[in-house]
Amino acid sequence: MSTPDHPPAPVEPLAGDQRYLASVNRVLDTALNSRGGLGAYRHYEGLFQDTARLAWESGLLRAAVPFGGSQHPHLFMDWWHMLRSGGATRFLFRDILAHPSSYEPRALWALYWALAQAEHDFLYKFAPLWSNEERLTGHLLSQVVMQLDNFGPVWRDLAGTASSEPLCRITYIDTAAAGQEKYTGGDLGLVVHGRYSPGNEFFKAAVLQTKKADWSCGCRVDLAQADKLLQRESLGYYLLYHPYDKTCWCPTPTVHPAHLVKSDVAAAAKSTQKTVQKSMKSNGWDFAAFVTFGLADPASDIGVCAASPADVAKAVMTGCIVSKSSNDSQSSEGAVQPSRVLIMTLGQGASTLDWTGPSAFGRWVERASQG
Repeated sequence: MSTPDHPPAPVEPLAGDQRYLASVNRVLDTALNSRGGLGAYRHYEGLFQDTARLAWESGLLRAAVPFGGSQHPHLFMDWWHMLRSGGATRFLFRDILAHPSSYEPRALWALYWALAQAEHDFLYKFAPLWSNEERLTGHLLSQVVMQLDNFGPVWRDLAGTASSEPLCRITYIDTAAAGQEKYTGGDLGLVVHGRYSPGNEFFKAAVLQTKKADWSCGCRVDLAQADKLLQRESLGYYLLYHPYDKTCWCPTPTVHPAHLVKSDVAAAAKSTQKTVQKSMKSNGWDFAAFVTFGLADPASDIGVCAASPADVAKAVMTGCIVSKSSNDSQSSEGAVQPSRVLIMTLGQGASTLDWTGPSAFGRWVERASQG
């Protein structure tokens, strides 16, 4: 029996899981036994706890303790105590998240591990170059797109479909007009458009302002930009790139809610202060978990929900939803407008949409092409 004082017994892979486990051992064997990537969360307990809670609360995780124990904790803190008692990082990532049977639908296993592979390759290959935020964002996105494509056959296999229809379709949009790069920088719009059969089709969006973090998980925050990120609840986040040195504790990219700087923005309104150095070590999520168990979960509070591609584009590019009584409900002036948008269409039966057309991101694509 598993109790809060005694962690679950070692996991025995379910029948059929073994071949999938082998495909993620490159991440697990390297990262869990090092100070870079997943292994770094032994030194970042706040980030690891938030990541574990996000997975535990997600409707996409079949069970928080799906194997090796007869007692399922009803409270997260009981489960957290079990994780810490049983080698927390190893138990969460190898004994739970590595198993396709932990996910509902099972095909989302491919989303998490494609992103996990991408963020670790980014950490090892590109973080040491320590380029500016815009280039780092480009490197991260290239790894994400490549790994999502590499995991394509696994998506179909886990979904049990003989159809050649891809279960993860990627659309990349460049929205940076000439002369505006200094305002958009490396900022990124993320959109998940999904349909988890037999569920309803959904759209969710988030805007991530990218920052290079220091060795203490801190970054310099522009308070005027932070105020823009806070204009719409659940839309704005910070994406931190962490420096890499194999002798130091180095997490993969992490995501942090913009409301962490809300009090600083309020204080700045009464002073002339324009920036603040902010530590974000205590709150946030691993990038792969943020996307999989947050943005891709239609019931989570991460990201804003939208009813249509037009609403998605409006939310990402202006921070608001299209008004039913006006063609353009609010001006986009002052919004954090990302220089690039990545759209992930997930699930069998999700509509094929023209994301660069006039009913979605068309006018921003046209602006970018015209300069």
